[in-house]
Amino acid sequence: MEHMKPESGETELGVYIDELGRMFANLKSMEIGLSGPQITPGEAVYRDQRDVFHQITLGAVLTAHGLSAHDARRFDGYLAMTPNELEGDHVNALHWKKACARSDTIGEALAIFLNQAGPRLEELGRYAEWRRRYDNYMVRSERFLEALDKDKLEAMTARPASRKQLWLVRYTCECLGLPFPELTDRRAAFLWLRDAGANPRYKQVRE
Repeated sequence: MEHMKPESGETELGVYIDELGRMFANLKSMEIGLSGPQITPGEAVYRDQRDVFHQITLGAVLTAHGLSAHDARRFDGYLAMTPNELEGDHVNALHWKKACARSDTIGEALAIFLNQAGPRLEELGRYAEWRRRYDNYMVRSERFLEALDKDKLEAMTARPASRKQLWLVRYTCECLGLPFPELTDRRAAFLWLRDAGANPRYKQVRE
């Protein structure tokens, strides 16, 4: 009696594998054909591992003394004050004196102080964060506009403002109390950011 061989799924599996191979090949060719995204000044973000190490280590120390992520902006505002500002701010000085009277350590006093002086320190911290981000953007971008030739300039005006530019513009308006501008293109956004930071009257925190 002739034995019938059981039907196997190997043939179908081979067809699927071949089809997947063709799909991956097509995707690869499409990927190669696409031009990579152009990163304009101010859009690249670099994260140094040494910075991360310091951030985590210092954060662990502050956390051990009772501070949390909710205190970060207030603490940033406190550290951004000049010694003269801190000495001349009688309200904050009173907050600090009361915090010390209720604490056994500087860490405990700091946690109480950041809570009591929260609103003002929040504002200072928001401005300090914006200032760092803005300065970082301008360091990478300030030479860009000067080096533009006619073709590059036209290409810049033909492109809409980047997401990073729009985010920084919104954040600048929020921190400095400015109306959101009408930005026709990427060059307009760059110039607005440059002028907003260059104008001395914008460098003061809102009262």
